[in-house]
Amino acid sequence: MKKEFRSFNDARKFVRKLNLKTQHEWKEHYRSGKLPDDIPNSPHHTYKEWKGYGDWLGTGRIANQKKIYLEFTKAKQFVHSLNFKNKYQWDAFCKSNKKPDNIPADPRRYKSEFKSWGDWLGHDYVSTKFRKYRSFTTARMYVHKQKIPSQTFWHKYVKSGKKPVDIPSAPNSSYKKEWKGWGDWLGTGQKSSRELSNTWLTWKEAKTLYQKIAKENNITTTNQWNEYVKKHKLPNGLPPYPTDIYTKERIQSKLRKK
Repeated sequence: MKKEFRSFNDARKFVRKLNLKTQHEWKEHYRSGKLPDDIPNSPHHTYKEWKGYGDWLGTGRIANQKKIYLEFTKAKQFVHSLNFKNKYQWDAFCKSNKKPDNIPADPRRYKSEFKSWGDWLGHDYVSTKFRKYRSFTTARMYVHKQKIPSQTFWHKYVKSGKKPVDIPSAPNSSYKKEWKGWGDWLGTGQKSSRELSNTWLTWKEAKTLYQKIAKENNITTTNQWNEYVKKHKLPNGLPPYPTDIYTKERIQSKLRKK
């Protein structure tokens, strides 16, 4: 016998009182067994009057594929007024729930009208593929003046929108021939573990020195060693933290080279 359900209007009225916010919450609710028998689990298949889950639940939300967006030119004018410098800022704005519903988070929904992110955001952004950067020397000179202390802060600087568009976000990829490391790029002089690896002692040589220093200074624990290296300069080529450098593979590699 075919099950009889409440009318669409009565069923929707009941469901809206449940204060469910999403289709996922709706599914969780009917799976719990709390739904009356005369209200269908799949209302979108049951009612000809169906207008979407936003209408069914009373949230007003419309599926992206069914939304009617603002005319492209007007949407772009609104976005330009925000003065965003890059896509990072636009994405953060979309996630903040401040974006009007009639403007898409992905402007490529405008298909034939969308030209580029630079055009959408209202600045001279050019796709990385076609961008022309300053020379390595000129770009590095500019970066040095920014006093950026580390690679981590460089990535934050890039996302801040303060970086000129003709300086690459990934200089190690854009300036492969001239690249000498992040310490050289930022002007800090710091070298990464990989850059320092060519100057390290072999494990056999380092182990002898570690044991000598430990014996002379009565060091028997890792904590004592860590305190020691904070206050004393080690011999050239001796890493302060051996476990970061001399993994089994590196030890074997260095011994083979020796």
